[in-house]
Amino acid sequence: MLPLHGTAIFSRGVSTEGPSCVVRLRSPCDLHPTSAVDFALIRSQEELQEAAHARCDSVMIVSDDGLEQLPEAAYYARLIRVPSKFSYFADGDILGFHPQSWKFRTLYRRASKHNSILVTDRCNHYCLMCSQPPKDIDDRWLLDEIKTVLPLVAKDTQFICFTGGEPLLDWREFVEVLAVSRVQLPNTAIHVLSNGRAFVQDNVVAAWSALQHPILSVGIPIYSAVDHLHDYVVQARGAFDETVLGILKLVNASKSAWCCMRSRRRVSWRRANGWRAIFRS
Repeated sequence: MLPLHGTAIFSRGVSTEGPSCVVRLRSPCDLHPTSAVDFALIRSQEELQEAAHARCDSVMIVSDDGLEQLPEAAYYARLIRVPSKFSYFADGDILGFHPQSWKFRTLYRRASKHNSILVTDRCNHYCLMCSQPPKDIDDRWLLDEIKTVLPLVAKDTQFICFTGGEPLLDWREFVEVLAVSRVQLPNTAIHVLSNGRAFVQDNVVAAWSALQHPILSVGIPIYSAVDHLHDYVVQARGAFDETVLGILKLVNASKSAWCCMRSRRRVSWRRANGWRAIFRS
């Protein structure tokens, strides 16, 4: 399994003004940055020298050797070195770097067909089986980070998933993110994982529909056709009613939702009957 986050061994020159600095990696064969967030991807002393000759001022070194101590490294205004276990980094990959702690996260891999971007760690559910329990923190800066990332993503990217937490807790800001994706990546399928409760609000449904995104969908899980069982699984009383009503409103307005009934029972007719019980008029 690829490591998708870690801590840099060395860093200098990276602005500490915000909680995160977006870094897009560029191949040593193309060392003329097109954006202020571009860093040349360096793995050897030879590439370090080539980047200096090309007057590139920002590099990310992937190596266990102390290349930042070489005389050639003194030229670079911004330099980050990460362990060699991140050797999978490639041209076009995008990272979120925390300059205060030197921690970083892989936000986007150009070679991957299935990129998922975390919108928030907060959630209004506390699902029994959740492997990533919600956190009571202010992480709205992630939305600003995503807005910076989307214009840098390769235009031929086929699919991006937005996940959480619950992405629609700050629905106005998240709709702005979806609007950016529509402009910057018009041919990329966008999928949102949500518990669907926000769509019970008419203004959320209206804002979603107004996007008129050609390839936008939302996946909403329902864990039982029985309201109190679903509510128990997600640990939120009244969640079933809000989720089902939200689905109905969204489908009626934009037809961009697909639903998944999850159950430990594997008998298909039970699942089918469950859907009939939920959506019968």
